[in-house]
Amino acid sequence: MISMNRCRILPWLLLWLALPRAGAHAKPGAHADVRFSITRSAVRVEALMNLRFAEGLVNWSRSVRDEVAADEEAPGRAALLEYFGGPRTGSMPVVVNRPNALVIDGVLTPPVLKEFRILRPAAETRPGFVEVAQALWQQVLVVVEYPCQAPPRSVSFVWGTYPRDFLAPDRDVAPLSEVEAILVADGETRSIIFRETEPEYVWHAAAIPLAERFQPVPAAIPVPLTTWPVLSVAMGLAGGILWFGWAGRTPGVQRRPRGVGLALVTTVLMAVTWPVGRVAVPDWVRRPATLPGHAEALAIFQPLHANIYRAFDYTDEGEIYDALARSVDGALLARTY
Repeated sequence: MISMNRCRILPWLLLWLALPRAGAHAKPGAHADVRFSITRSAVRVEALMNLRFAEGLVNWSRSVRDEVAADEEAPGRAALLEYFGGPRTGSMPVVVNRPNALVIDGVLTPPVLKEFRILRPAAETRPGFVEVAQALWQQVLVVVEYPCQAPPRSVSFVWGTYPRDFLAPDRDVAPLSEVEAILVADGETRSIIFRETEPEYVWHAAAIPLAERFQPVPAAIPVPLTTWPVLSVAMGLAGGILWFGWAGRTPGVQRRPRGVGLALVTTVLMAVTWPVGRVAVPDWVRRPATLPGHAEALAIFQPLHANIYRAFDYTDEGEIYDALARSVDGALLARTY
């Protein structure tokens, strides 16, 4: 790529910007962008492949080799799901060679199809650009998940079929392609290469789970009272005034039950009005908060700051939010998330 002139690089750059996923730009020959991610509840595989790569995996009958018609999408979806370990679509397998296999904690796990799309890049029509035929190939996006009941401790990935690279230089026979993949798990990103001679990669969970990598959060400093419950206090005063007004005119026999009833009503009204009808405490009355010193502030900040960055170790949206909630609260939590 570095040796290409500018006119040849620009079309590839524009196509990379136009496609919906990072790193999903087309390459000559059979090419696929493969990503694995492991969460507490599933192993997710995203594969964005051009038609040259897809037709090297499954027998997919199409009227035009470089295109997928609308009525040809369903057979391709079923065939590629079978390749990733799903059910067989017919009496004979459609996989060209061997299907993929994914084993979670010793159990061969079938996939659940989450997304299947045909990406159709628009042709570059502006003058001055060199047309790159491979950049206009349609691409196939397949997203599958392999569910698990508990956080996996080990996952075995086996890539079954390797399309031939007919554009490889200096060849007599087209070699088999290598499959480059990215694995995100346990807060780490790893690069994996599958080859026919090394088709399996085994992942093992880290000795220290993500949930145990958080630092202890300092105890929250109590916020001094900044408002007065004026309405609630008024209800209490009103109840007291009524009691003293009735006490002088009520016989002793009736005074106690009426007093108990008045006290209950007053207590309920005070409790109901406690959150409302409050006024801010004047600054001259409010006790100033004691700010921590430099060393104490640093001891508070460091674990909170470290725990916020631990949220980047997760890929599931709910887990990210829960991780941030360990150190951030209220409106700041929503903004940070």
